[in-house]
Amino acid sequence: MRTIIRKFLSADRGRLQRSTERTWDYLSLFGGAALVALCVIALARVADASLYWGEELFRAYPWAFLVLTPLGFALIRYVTFSYAPFAAGSGIPQTMAAIRVRDVQTQLGQFLAPLQVGIKMILVCAGLACGASIGREGPSIQVGAAAMLAWAHRFGGKLRVPTDALIVAGGAGGLAAAFNTPLAGIVFAMEELAKGRTMRQSWFVLMTILGAGFISLALQGNYDFFPIYVRNPVHPELLAWMGVSVVCGLMAGLMSWLLVTAGPRLLPTSTTARHAALVAGLVGLMVACIALLTEGETIGTGYHAASDLLNTPLGLSHELGFSLLKLLATVLSYLSGIPGGIFTPSLSIGAGLGYDFALLFDLVEGRQMLVLIGMTAFLAGVVQAPVTATVIVMEMTSSQDQFMSLMLSSVIATLVAKSIARVSLYEVLARRLLEGLQDNTKKLSET
Repeated sequence: MRTIIRKFLSADRGRLQRSTERTWDYLSLFGGAALVALCVIALARVADASLYWGEELFRAYPWAFLVLTPLGFALIRYVTFSYAPFAAGSGIPQTMAAIRVRDVQTQLGQFLAPLQVGIKMILVCAGLACGASIGREGPSIQVGAAAMLAWAHRFGGKLRVPTDALIVAGGAGGLAAAFNTPLAGIVFAMEELAKGRTMRQSWFVLMTILGAGFISLALQGNYDFFPIYVRNPVHPELLAWMGVSVVCGLMAGLMSWLLVTAGPRLLPTSTTARHAALVAGLVGLMVACIALLTEGETIGTGYHAASDLLNTPLGLSHELGFSLLKLLATVLSYLSGIPGGIFTPSLSIGAGLGYDFALLFDLVEGRQMLVLIGMTAFLAGVVQAPVTATVIVMEMTSSQDQFMSLMLSSVIATLVAKSIARVSLYEVLARRLLEGLQDNTKKLSET
């Protein structure tokens, strides 16, 4: 009898312990999701204020940007090179590289170091203020991944979850909070960040992404990132629809090729912070010249330009060729080595390509749909993740009824882009980060 009672009490204690651990995991999960959402919202608020300040300054003193932009680029690049080398660029390659390392010290000490990510947040805002053609959504993914990993291993107590799942959850949660698109965050996690991996803690990943997304919705309200005020139900002809998809795929492949192949070969390799700052300053001068040519349309994320193109009648307040100049400004800004992403600039470029197509062929009725197709197809071609691009644009514009059209455009653009750049931009950059890490490890072992 005593033996039976002991077994019963032992089993009861075991159930209580498991229940307590599960409850602690859920509380820690909620805390991590809240931290991701708060960090990303803070970045969004300050970045938007910085962009507004930069745009107002450009309207008042446009020629001053011939000095402000080069100096800003040089200073940002100097700080990045000296103090935060893993803060350069988008942040998505760093997140992908951190997933593959699986060493917490390397993850928290280099790719997702809280100090470097904090510096990145400040420098992204500075870049937007001085006229760079960059976005904040890519950095938001690195910020979200770093916040979740730091929470789990330094502040929230150790979660019984693999580090790769933590990073995927935090990074995708950052995207969900940045765009106010929880579903897009889930798709991005599975299609891009967790590429080729079986996530054994899928419940944790999904709950974190949804938590970050819905916390963002609660704090900022339920809004469309790109609102469409008057919807035009007219679809373009099949030939026009396919033409925009192919053109966007070609331009996206060209952009990827410029960023990972041609650009690095043309720009000199910097070995000192001063040299890196000098190169960035010269690149910044070119970006400022492009901004003057377009009367400031190419500075910043390109959000206002894309929003206007979705809602402006054909031929008003838009010059033919804006998309090409925005592409050039975005490529130059990225190659300068300053922190900043290409998500929203890519959406702006795609919107411009769709609008240009409508202008060239006088497709007044199908103009709005061509802009939507351009946004989706170009983003899909750049990231080579058609489902993610489709869901992002669908959620941002409340265009759920156009899912099949946008999805087919994404697939066409991705296939065309792969004919120019076989591997996605983020994949190539992530591999280079890992190769650089291995080289540094070899040098240290040799010494």
